[in-house]
Amino acid sequence: MKNHFYFFVILLSFQSSCKKKVIPADIHCEHAQLCLGNLSSELIYYGWECNYYTDSLAPGEVICIDGGAINIEYSKKSGLVTKKETSVHFLHSSRGDWYINLEKCSERSNFNYDPKNHSSILLYDEGS
Repeated sequence: MKNHFYFFVILLSFQSSCKKKVIPADIHCEHAQLCLGNLSSELIYYGWECNYYTDSLAPGEVICIDGGAINIEYSKKSGLVTKKETSVHFLHSSRGDWYINLEKCSERSNFNYDPKNHSSILLYDEGS
């Protein structure tokens, strides 16, 4: 009976050690794309990397900028990040200021009304 118990414990530990880890794919792009969309019903003034407005975004309009190079590498054994080169972009707008950390080759953020505060517009990440 004891032998069966030890065999069962060894079998369980072997099975748990055989679970395959999900390793994310490395991310490499020389020209990542960062897009901004206006889902609100008002004109939004904005400027990239500065404290003044350089352009405007009409309702329904989307603009994209070159977000620079992104390089993220993962350990093939542990799945942990071994190398991370991302870019951060500053967006100044008539509805607020944000720092956007670009970690994907294509990322989109949108202005949209906050349902709790209809007078403000938030910037949220929609993913890609």
